[in-house]
Amino acid sequence: MLAAAVLMLELGFDPAARGSDGGTALHMACWMGHLPLVERLLALKVPIDDVDPTHGGTPLGWAAFGSVHRRAEGADYVGVIDRLIAAGASIGVAGNGAGRSMVEMADGNPEIQAAFRRHGAA
Repeated sequence: MLAAAVLMLELGFDPAARGSDGGTALHMACWMGHLPLVERLLALKVPIDDVDPTHGGTPLGWAAFGSVHRRAEGADYVGVIDRLIAAGASIGVAGNGAGRSMVEMADGNPEIQAAFRRHGAA
């Protein structure tokens, strides 16, 4: 996955273009818990609090929800969350258009809920 994404970026694909469910490449990398791709995209200064038009979620919200409903093999959701917050992602905003908090979005994954709480999320 990383090699294909890096090639697309090198070929000039727009990392802020919308794809599945209106998410950007950062949304998808967060959904997958793919820290190396998140790092690569953050280095390109992509918008970190972009809200998708389908679910009303930020990349951080997609990471929270993906940690419960996707759980990709080899995923590093804690690393993704820590890195996004270090880069300035807002943890106080709703995780989706229904107004669920980041902790609520991670309901079913206590490790991820603890990571959000460690950063001050309620």
